[in-house]
Amino acid sequence: MDDLEIEQLDRLESSHFWYRARKDQLSNWLLNTQPKSRNVLDLGSATGGNTLHLLSMGYRVTSVEYSEIGVSIQRKKGLPVIRADARCLPFKDESFDLVICLDVLEHIVEDYRVADEIYRVLAPDGTFLISVPEDPALWSDHDVSVNHVRRYLKSDLIDVIQASKLSIHQIWSTLFLLRPLILVARKFTKGSNLKKLNVIVNLILLAICKLELVFPKFRGKGVTLWISGQKSSHLNKVKK
Repeated sequence: MDDLEIEQLDRLESSHFWYRARKDQLSNWLLNTQPKSRNVLDLGSATGGNTLHLLSMGYRVTSVEYSEIGVSIQRKKGLPVIRADARCLPFKDESFDLVICLDVLEHIVEDYRVADEIYRVLAPDGTFLISVPEDPALWSDHDVSVNHVRRYLKSDLIDVIQASKLSIHQIWSTLFLLRPLILVARKFTKGSNLKKLNVIVNLILLAICKLELVFPKFRGKGVTLWISGQKSSHLNKVKK
């Protein structure tokens, strides 16, 4: 993402339905799977919104971001962020119990190198949570504006993760209720869709996203794809 998009992200992250829905999904996953004593890496942390969210939940968090402006914004918030490339992390092997990597892989050509690094820095039986934009059919000017390299099919993401020797537990989609609306909107809009919305519209869209939390992990197509698992010697085969 360029500097202007990162600054826009920082302005919207506490209010925009998309970012709030992402935090809801993160919280839901953490509360169901992860003890708070874990040592967490927030990889590709942008302006630190998810890092702050994790800290507020009681986790010990190391924040890593590549962009200079993202690092600067985080330091102004008092976060001890580390500037580093996700393809070559400055940490010893097996340093973290949990790696969170949300909406990062789609910005990096060598996404497999990031997955390899996640494997390397995870402790034995450590867990990971990754999210990416789903479905090349949704590719639009929005993706170009926010410097996406790709959108993923489930099979694409599974291949990248399994090639790194990470074991997959779950893969699911979110924003599936809004997918038809987003598909139409992106055909008729230019630039990034992450803009300030009317307050009422924003609340309605957030309510729809919250409704998704009552569903089991959705296996159909959505707008965002999530995958979780662990560093394990017993690799799970996931249906593509």
